[in-house]
Amino acid sequence: MHRNCTRPAGSLRDRLLAMAKLARQKAKACTDDHARELLLRKAAQTERTAAIEEWINSPGAAPPE
Repeated sequence: MHRNCTRPAGSLRDRLLAMAKLARQKAKACTDDHARELLLRKAAQTERTAAIEEWINSPGAAPPE
């Protein structure tokens, strides 16, 4: 069996930010308060993950202060 070896389109950061944007759009359209809160948490977490990924891949990365 062969694995599907295709690369995802775009960088990890771009994909994470797109996921966060989609979660925020869904939260805006959501009427259920609990579901909206979960979507906003997911968006915030995804944005933090994108920032960490950018920091890790930056040249001369230094730990945050």
